[in-house]
Amino acid sequence: MRCPFCRTLDTKRKGTTGTAPTGLTGVGKPLQRFWCHACRRSFTIARRTSSTRSRFSSDVVHQAVTDYVEGLGSYRMLARTYSRRLSRDVSRSALNAWVAAAGAAAMTPLEMSRRLAPPGWGGWVGIDGKRLRIGSGDEATLMVAVDQTSTDLIHARVVDHESGDVFATC
Repeated sequence: MRCPFCRTLDTKRKGTTGTAPTGLTGVGKPLQRFWCHACRRSFTIARRTSSTRSRFSSDVVHQAVTDYVEGLGSYRMLARTYSRRLSRDVSRSALNAWVAAAGAAAMTPLEMSRRLAPPGWGGWVGIDGKRLRIGSGDEATLMVAVDQTSTDLIHARVVDHESGDVFATC
């Protein structure tokens, strides 16, 4: 094994790590530790299934975040469920940190629209409202967002009335 510090091959095995992250399929194997004779330092090769010093593998984190985003439970309920399932305590604050990290890594709506924008879209959006009568005299407003270059419909929404607040939420 090559030493990551001095890049020599003068290394030997030196035990294993004390803990291993828990995955959906059970507890993983502890990592192999190595000792470099040249620079007299010990090192561990990084695990691919979880982040450094993590108690849980990335598959657990991904599944827990997916469950929360899909509305399958609160932090408390998911913490209880995963603690039973994995036989290892999962805290509500850990779930909150995982969801926050996933949200921070996600694209903003503007970044996503730039990535998914069809060819021919100019980027100028026009928003207008049209008052409609529905059924027996009820009224509503149809808000429409249109790309001004291609005149493609981007978004439509029925609201009670046309106002600045409604424009901000469309």
